[in-house]
Amino acid sequence: MQKAFIFSVCLLCLNTVAVERESTTTIDISSQLLEVSNTNVSLLDQWQLSEQEWSRYEELMQGIRGRLSQSNISPIEVLGIHARSETERTHYARIWARMMREDAIRVLQFQRAYDIETRALNQDEPLIDISLLPEPTKGKETILTESDRVLVFLSFDCILCDIVFDEVYSRISKFNGIDLYFVDTDTKDSERIQDWAKSRAIDIQHVQSGQVTINYDNGLLESIDPDVQSVPTLKLRHDDEIKPLRLDQLP
Repeated sequence: MQKAFIFSVCLLCLNTVAVERESTTTIDISSQLLEVSNTNVSLLDQWQLSEQEWSRYEELMQGIRGRLSQSNISPIEVLGIHARSETERTHYARIWARMMREDAIRVLQFQRAYDIETRALNQDEPLIDISLLPEPTKGKETILTESDRVLVFLSFDCILCDIVFDEVYSRISKFNGIDLYFVDTDTKDSERIQDWAKSRAIDIQHVQSGQVTINYDNGLLESIDPDVQSVPTLKLRHDDEIKPLRLDQLP
């Protein structure tokens, strides 16, 4: 009788543990589902999409778009590229244009704040050692013509590169155009390049007309000048010939 009682108690304990485990598992799963649901709602709000649109985006990313595009391509771009009508394409293009404009404003506002803080931090101390800049050659005439293009090789996080580009860009009306080449970059850096272009306030009309092109270097600088040690580096494209160029030779 005593053994039977002990067995019944043990069986009851096991059943209780099993129920508690099942209950805990159910709570854990429910919490995970709630977390996923909240995440999806946040993404839908962020991209201003409905659940149906989000489902279509995920379906498209499982196909050719997911194989051809970078993993960080936006849902708006995916849906716009695969629009099923002109009205739908225009709708997503309008959303994307507004988002890009708002982002450009944010970037410029941060850049202005950064410039103010940089000036306050450095005060009268020069940020750049001007002795490192190319020295002008007195009395030397410019070698550029209106049909020539200036090639500017540069890199990210290079303050001297920014200064040299600004100097070249300020003279863009004096020659045919500027071709920018970012060294040591590839397609994964496209967003950083776009941010850089926004920070330099490049006129969109100059880009659309081809007066300014922005490119990956893809080894071009090394192929035309194997001895180059650093950037920024300027080159002159005259007809089909590429020549060395100094900043002081610009008109």
